[in-house]
Amino acid sequence: MSEAMKCLCNIISNSSCAQALSTKNHSLEAIVVWLQACKNLDIPYDIKFFTMKLLFLITALGEEVTPQLKSELVMRLTDTLDLILKEAGGAAGDEKRAVSSDVLDDQVALACEVLKALFNLARKSGEHEEHKEEERGQFLRLTFILHNLRLSKTQSSEKQHELHKHVVNMLMTMLHNCYERLVPPVRRNPQDPAKEFEYDGRNMEAVAKLLDFLDHKLDLTEQASNIFYSSTAEHR
Repeated sequence: MSEAMKCLCNIISNSSCAQALSTKNHSLEAIVVWLQACKNLDIPYDIKFFTMKLLFLITALGEEVTPQLKSELVMRLTDTLDLILKEAGGAAGDEKRAVSSDVLDDQVALACEVLKALFNLARKSGEHEEHKEEERGQFLRLTFILHNLRLSKTQSSEKQHELHKHVVNMLMTMLHNCYERLVPPVRRNPQDPAKEFEYDGRNMEAVAKLLDFLDHKLDLTEQASNIFYSSTAEHR
């Protein structure tokens, strides 16, 4: 079945006709049902991965999704991220237990496909801001899950960078009043000393890691610029 899903992804990716049909033949509704069933079924990783890739392609290349279906997809995809974190041993969407987790490479790859599909849905919602306001509760929960993904550890630095890149992209689509979930209140006894990333009673660790990520991106940009200018100078 994974090969069939892979073929479907290739068809959607390369056929404008298939792209147009993909949002009209109830494919997305079927994926919603499938996502709901995933919570109670032991589905092979390959099937999960290519289903999420298929969803990403449909939301990227297909026609506009109805607000109701979009809301349902956002909820189910958020549940999927929540489940990935729980399987990795993290606290997921529980704001009272904001702890990091160790995410396996397969889980990272799956989470990235989910985030890419969510990005498409949220980006298109930007044209209908009133719908995003109606979905604020969903996005608040999603932002806290993004917070926990940002603090998660991976098996390799490459996967860490990939995960963080998609988390940052997704954060850029959030409503501004959802960002408070990135800095949850610090829970400690008043007599205990302040924690390392604490500021004004808030845990700033996720923000600190965001700054580290941006510093890394700036370093890469600077290195690329230096290489470009050096190469240009050599050919003068």
